[in-house]
Amino acid sequence: MRNNLVIAGIAGFALSVFVLIAVVLLLTSILGDDDEPDEIVQVPTATAESIPTTGAIEVLPIGTVTPTPLPSLTEDDATPGGTAVALGTSLITTENINSLTNFISYREDVTPVRASAVSQDGTLIATGKGDGPILLYETGSNIQIGTLSGHTGIVYDVAFSPDDMLLASAGEDNIVRLWNVDERRLVDTLQGHTGDVRGLAFSPDGRLLVSASEDSTVRLWDVAEGDQIAAMRGHNGRVLDVDFDPDGTQLASGGQDGDVLLWDVASRSRLRVLGSHSEEVRSVTYNPNGTQLVSTSRDNTARLWDVETGSTLVTYREHGRDVFSAAFSPDGALVATGGRDNQVHIWLTENGASQTVLSRHQGWVFDLDFSDDGAMMISSGGDGTVYLWAPRG
Repeated sequence: MRNNLVIAGIAGFALSVFVLIAVVLLLTSILGDDDEPDEIVQVPTATAESIPTTGAIEVLPIGTVTPTPLPSLTEDDATPGGTAVALGTSLITTENINSLTNFISYREDVTPVRASAVSQDGTLIATGKGDGPILLYETGSNIQIGTLSGHTGIVYDVAFSPDDMLLASAGEDNIVRLWNVDERRLVDTLQGHTGDVRGLAFSPDGRLLVSASEDSTVRLWDVAEGDQIAAMRGHNGRVLDVDFDPDGTQLASGGQDGDVLLWDVASRSRLRVLGSHSEEVRSVTYNPNGTQLVSTSRDNTARLWDVETGSTLVTYREHGRDVFSAAFSPDGALVATGGRDNQVHIWLTENGASQTVLSRHQGWVFDLDFSDDGAMMISSGGDGTVYLWAPRG
């Protein structure tokens, strides 16, 4: 009898320990970060250093191309594979924003799409997935016309060059890759970062490329030569995004320290701290004329800054959770934001008035982009889907 009681006691204690561990794991999954550490890496501030280019560039084998039609999706929000859709002729404006409709859905599988971009001429969409490949689609249908293979791990950002001849991609493998868009092949690998490369942007003339990395640096590259020009240090911790202003003379960067920094391109030096969030900055984006900049943050807000004065003009607050991405309409009148609430919010830039909320995604919205002509907008998310939005009619 006594042995039975002892055994029962031990079993009860083991069950209690198991339940306690399960509760701790559940709370950790609810409260924990998405995929990123919280530690701050101490680095020197406000310096720029020239980096020797010897051995910095490694030309890898030509990337592979797999032109295959996008498989049909079984869910209601999928455009059937190979379907061509006639978009409306209207541009996205404040007058028709409420008629914004999901015309086409792009999805290969459920792997999260962390990055997406529309080509400058509006004919192609590039997507960066959580497992390495970059997929190319036609905007007028959901036909997949190419696969660019080379990255190992997450592709965090993709960007078309101003002439659409090149596509740049940034990855978890610490490498920036340059691809020939027409030939669907790798032309250069830009090496030098020692941490995940989280953001990149071409200069307006296409001669320079800037990258932001978890190694706490912002780096400038000569696109034609593939050489690293400089590494700029100023953030206290990971740098998560970067953007050129429209005339190519300044850069903005945002990072784990919550700061938005401005840099002078010619001198490779930090100009000043434009402003700060209470949590890390996830994206920075200049408006079309370079007078304003929008930043998004884990503090659940997006903020519009006056670039000249550094004052906060508008704070966009309705997401209620991390805000990951932002994009201006080509005329600058609208700004779209996407976040951890699975939604895309579109606002009047000047006063923050909410215009519409797009709730189609079933996962976090990681990236947004407007076409240069303003006829469409794309959003990409953790549900593995890229949606193309355009006004109906």
